[in-house]
Amino acid sequence: MKLLNEILGTKYPIIQGGMANVATGEFAAACSNAGALGLIGSGGMDADSLRENIRRCRALTDKPFGVNIMLMHPQADEFAKIVVEEGVKLVTTGAGNPGKYMAAWKAAGITVIPVQTKDFQWKFSTYYSGNFNKVQTASVESYTLSDYLNGTALVDGAAIGSFYSYKFLGLNPSNGTPMFDDYNDRQHLLEYKTLEETVLMTMKKSGQRDPIFSGNFSNSFTYKNLSLSMNLSYSIGSKVRLFPLYSPVLSGVSSETNVRKEFLNRWMAPGDEQYTNIPVIMSPADPEYVNYISHFSGTQVSVSHIQNFASNVWNMYDNSDLRVVSGNYLKCSSMTLRYNINPEWLKKTPFSNLSLSLNALNLFTISAKELKGQDPSQAGFAKPNLSVRPSYTFQFNVTF
Repeated sequence: MKLLNEILGTKYPIIQGGMANVATGEFAAACSNAGALGLIGSGGMDADSLRENIRRCRALTDKPFGVNIMLMHPQADEFAKIVVEEGVKLVTTGAGNPGKYMAAWKAAGITVIPVQTKDFQWKFSTYYSGNFNKVQTASVESYTLSDYLNGTALVDGAAIGSFYSYKFLGLNPSNGTPMFDDYNDRQHLLEYKTLEETVLMTMKKSGQRDPIFSGNFSNSFTYKNLSLSMNLSYSIGSKVRLFPLYSPVLSGVSSETNVRKEFLNRWMAPGDEQYTNIPVIMSPADPEYVNYISHFSGTQVSVSHIQNFASNVWNMYDNSDLRVVSGNYLKCSSMTLRYNINPEWLKKTPFSNLSLSLNALNLFTISAKELKGQDPSQAGFAKPNLSVRPSYTFQFNVTF
């Protein structure tokens, strides 16, 4: 028997829900690129919109995707023709009987997967939320540099939770130190600016901490006495700053401080800047160290008339745009495999019900590979943490 992902041609045996008004061509393409089967939800579309979303999805992914058609939709007949004309290879349906379309779909090579048979049942539910916001009035509060770096500052025209990063240019070929577009060669343009004006000039808006879309898929598969339930949560639209590399070793490497594995690929000799973007580890004893341990903006504002918007190049590297990655993820938050013993087998026992179940929590997370174990599911302005490890439990349930 073929596995579900083999039938679908996907990496994982996961089918994204065809959510009306959410599952657009872009949404389905993102799910397909992540290894699941992306579905375009046609429920909130008309014929032209569906055709356009199919074409957008195909332009964004070369992986399998499909279309979900709600058969009570007034344009369901038109949708059935469009999926054939656009070469869609998989269709899911709901709210009706697709029998009158099956011959045309099968003739076009469209895969049709039954959801319920005599012994098999699949139940699916979902919820989602959208977060669209923008600050439209100038804030009267006074913010610090860390507020802009962490996303706690409110900036007119930006979404709540937007954070900013230094613009990384590359490594200095002579000594491997990081370089930034920090207006060092045109400092006069920063004079008499407010901190917010300085941040907007010298930094790049990296995105927002909170996702634009988030939600959950609940699936329950039952075959006779065996059932499998699975909850998947997802988040789309947020950005995450990676763990700092240099802050722990800024004063030098010591036995008390862990050194990150990434430093194995650091700059060590001229020419390395062509192959790595990880700066040199510069010892405090290095004669050049004093030139990089403080930033030009650290001079008193009353003297330079420039706001202090950076401390040193190492801190700037940790808070640069290079260290920002996508916070999108798909997480299997729970999975339960349960077997209910046939009641007929228990008639001569004191038991009325008996079941065995294997439960798993935080089974896997599909996210940006750059995270390397860092948890993408941060909430609000929480500090970054390592991902939660999987846990397993076995249960034996008896009812007398």
